[in-house]
Amino acid sequence: MYNQKKLDHYSQKVNDFLKKNYPSILESPYRISFHQNEDIETVFLEIKIKSFSEERNTNLILNSQDEKITIGFCSHHCYFGGWYESKFEEDIKDAISTFKKIREGELIVAEYYRDEKFVGSVFIKKQEQFDEKKLLKEWKSGKPNRINFERFRLNE
Repeated sequence: MYNQKKLDHYSQKVNDFLKKNYPSILESPYRISFHQNEDIETVFLEIKIKSFSEERNTNLILNSQDEKITIGFCSHHCYFGGWYESKFEEDIKDAISTFKKIREGELIVAEYYRDEKFVGSVFIKKQEQFDEKKLLKEWKSGKPNRINFERFRLNE
């Protein structure tokens, strides 16, 4: 594990914001790790929460690699910040909101497959009706023929 003082500037900013505004995210049962980028000499923050999903064990992830916040679960991930117009406080609040919605089961990952080949994924709101035929018709690429829904579960 890396010393927090060695975090890159952006990651340190994320870490400080979380400590001040969302300290529960930095406590157990979360695993916090610091990773060295392979190509650049920086260290970034990564928070992982193990999920016991229906199909497989996977992690809910928040990381601060490459001057942006990435939230990921299963095969899907999204970015907050990292572009010229970015406003740090708006980006991190949106990222934390998404992170919490996944953790609390409000957002579910829909993974699209063509037979056994993965063709894409998207977050959908839990309260939406899961009309698989409609969702398959709306998906524009890869011609999927089935969807796997993954919900974050903290306990087995």
